[in-house]
Amino acid sequence: MAIRNAYVMEFMPIGLSDATEEDGAFPGACTILKNLIPDPRNSTRVVSRPGVGSSLTNFASFTNPGFISTHIVVGTKVYGMVSTTRLGAYDEPFVFDIATGLFTAVTGTSTSNLPLTQPSSGAWEPPTTAVVGNYLVVTHPGYGSNIRFGLLNLTTFAWTAQNTTTNLLPARPTAVANFNNRAWFAVNNQAWYTNPLDPTKMSNANQALTLGDNTNITAMAGLPVATSSAGILQTLVIFKGSQVWQISGDSSTSNLAQNYMHLSVGTTAPRSVSTTPRGLVFLGPDGHYIIPPSGVIEPLAYPGQPYQDVRQPFQNALYPTRIASASNGQCYRISLETYVGGVLTTNDYWFDLKRMRWSGPHTFNYDCASPYGYGFILSNAALGANLFYSSALPTQYGVSAMDNGATIAFEMGTVLLSSPERMSVKQAIEVTDEHSSKGVELITVDALNIDGSMLSTATLSSGVAGGAWGQSGLAWGQSGLAWDAWLGSPEIDIVPWTVPLVFKRLSFRRTTQNGVPVQFGPIRMRVQDTGYTNNKT
Repeated sequence: MAIRNAYVMEFMPIGLSDATEEDGAFPGACTILKNLIPDPRNSTRVVSRPGVGSSLTNFASFTNPGFISTHIVVGTKVYGMVSTTRLGAYDEPFVFDIATGLFTAVTGTSTSNLPLTQPSSGAWEPPTTAVVGNYLVVTHPGYGSNIRFGLLNLTTFAWTAQNTTTNLLPARPTAVANFNNRAWFAVNNQAWYTNPLDPTKMSNANQALTLGDNTNITAMAGLPVATSSAGILQTLVIFKGSQVWQISGDSSTSNLAQNYMHLSVGTTAPRSVSTTPRGLVFLGPDGHYIIPPSGVIEPLAYPGQPYQDVRQPFQNALYPTRIASASNGQCYRISLETYVGGVLTTNDYWFDLKRMRWSGPHTFNYDCASPYGYGFILSNAALGANLFYSSALPTQYGVSAMDNGATIAFEMGTVLLSSPERMSVKQAIEVTDEHSSKGVELITVDALNIDGSMLSTATLSSGVAGGAWGQSGLAWGQSGLAWDAWLGSPEIDIVPWTVPLVFKRLSFRRTTQNGVPVQFGPIRMRVQDTGYTNNKT
């Protein structure tokens, strides 16, 4: 018999939020989406993120390779610096071709032109790279007082290190960026620029701009700006700890100019700055911001929403200079060591650039990331000298639930569900859970009271054991053969609670046990007001 005077409460997972209740966030807000991301095909479901495969290379041809301090992908080649002991404690340049899996030999390295290896933990000055003309330019804190930057010739793959010629950089730069085919170097509070297509030469002594006060530049990145009269114009955005400046024009056309964009927001996390299709994203003091082509700095948030959904993990970062991020056409991702719930942890968070919502924490961490196609090239000092490919685009058939051979665990937790204009205690017996999995999976569903205590728990079975198309030893028409389910064909199960759910406010938690790719959809329950209230939870 149906419950009298009942109504339906529904929760459809959308994205991650710092909020504890749905009324204070957005419909579908979750407190945790561990290794889950928004489903590209369905706006009311989350799916397993793609797993990270085995290492692309372990630098076996190098002498005791260790910490990869920086890398950048150009075409199919990864350029970067890795610590070795071949000549002592120095970082050596490397060139790795993703397509062939082979290294290109770099010549010319010596103790006189290599930077000293830096610690792989704690606050630091992250190395930076930029391609200018026929060179890869590298700034590195391991260089002494005489050498300003390293250079890799992209034709001969010869390595050198030097200061600029004709006119010298006054000090070792902390960052480099390409703007108007010139190398722009950050030196304290000044931005120095070289000749076009030649990062080694500054013909004039005045090839520099002083940005605002005497605080140091922390990061630089390019930004296309839309104009009403001239279309898209290229600019260089320069960050300080609490300021953002914009450089436009060029000295060759006598229109080089600087303008401040903000004098109270900046970044102390140089590697949080990333160029996305929506604009330039960076981590400010209270969360992420974006500089769209309009040039007006605004919070990185869902359109029309004045605040960021996720702020606390970023505000509690242990070492902002160790933060690593990257973006492609699909997502912006950021990895950092931070305090969550008072516990120090290293987490990876993804921001979906289409849905404009966060997900995470994800558990494959990294300290350097570069975009590559539909995914990223990642490295992590904790995993040694290894490069990994991480896809950002899940597929219904090909998604893996393994990270470098380790099983991925999935967890989804809702905020306290919205229950507007109803003060009374509620009760529910009928609850349905919509989900799917690629293979057999056991899903634990917990109903939690307003104080986090357990109301009831149940286990659901999802999917069937089957084979995959093309799997060795399987044949079409084989007796007893079943095929893996498509990760998009939902099952709707009644949750077999052991007791009725009696609550004022509640939340749900879903966890998996077998490490099988999953999709979580809506949770719906038929609810009845009890007609009474009390002072307890």
